[in-house]
Amino acid sequence: MKPAVEAINLSKKFEFNLPPPDSSTSHMWFSFVLNFIRGKRHEIKALDRVSFKVNYGELFCIVGPNGAGKTTLLKILSTILLPDEGTALVNGFDILEEPDEVKASVTVVPGAWWITLDWSLTVRENLVFWTRIFGYSKKEAEERVDYILELLDLKRYENSYPSTLSSGYRQRVALARGLAIDSPIFLLDEPTVHLDPISAENFREFVKRNLVLKLKRTVIWTTHVLSEAERISDRIAILNRGKIVACGTLSELCSKVDLNIYEIRASGVDALSLEAKIQSLKKSLGKNTVVRLVQYRDRTLVLKVIGEEYSRVERAARLCFSKIDEIKEIKPSLEEAFVYYAGGSP
Repeated sequence: MKPAVEAINLSKKFEFNLPPPDSSTSHMWFSFVLNFIRGKRHEIKALDRVSFKVNYGELFCIVGPNGAGKTTLLKILSTILLPDEGTALVNGFDILEEPDEVKASVTVVPGAWWITLDWSLTVRENLVFWTRIFGYSKKEAEERVDYILELLDLKRYENSYPSTLSSGYRQRVALARGLAIDSPIFLLDEPTVHLDPISAENFREFVKRNLVLKLKRTVIWTTHVLSEAERISDRIAILNRGKIVACGTLSELCSKVDLNIYEIRASGVDALSLEAKIQSLKKSLGKNTVVRLVQYRDRTLVLKVIGEEYSRVERAARLCFSKIDEIKEIKPSLEEAFVYYAGGSP
């Protein structure tokens, strides 16, 4: 079966002028003016030969820090931007050769997409208006909106104005617009970024349970929140500095991480000496080893140690703490996997 989305060597760069120097040093200003006269511009490569496939009915997360190229990628997949190189197939249509068919196949939901709702119209009026734009008759639009309102548990809010809804329900209305025109593919660009923790969790659960599992829609979800991707994704792509550095299921990504990670549990640790003992352990293990405090409660602490052999960790721990309850090897989290693939320090 053909994939719902296939990116093929997508590349995109942006050119820009550097701002004038803050310093009054003459040679800096001379260099700035000379570059301006010559028309010399600096460039940043937002995407660098990005390739991946997303299956129908899959929730595919793209994780990466701010500036990694996530938004640029979704803009290209939805034909808002054109790539400099490469192409993509969306629902079987080429973004360069068949942009109208691609636009009819996708719904884009950025973090604050609900701002584009017409706040002078009710929820129902917004959805009917949007459905009519895509060629449905008034009767067809009303019938589809009735179905979508029931499906997304929005019926009780159909006569409410967007300004009276919580941010979570506004995002739900944004999804309703896509379902109203029967989009098979949803591109969600950090959709929980402006939601409070409870609304964000409800929205994640709603998308996974209803949009993906029940309605079999395909969702590409970008985020810089790694725990979010861990909870909801079928597969994950790690995007860093415009490149896909790893792609697979959570277990696949973590299983390939070549790091020694141990958890130390020690008891009888006084709160006043806690920080000193942690620093002593760090010093014993060396600067290339990461030591993190995971938990401290009732004079018992749990530490995570990354980057050293078991024998050294055990020896250093027994020198620093009088009572070691347990030292065990643990599997890496998505956070450690991300840092490993991105080439940083854990």
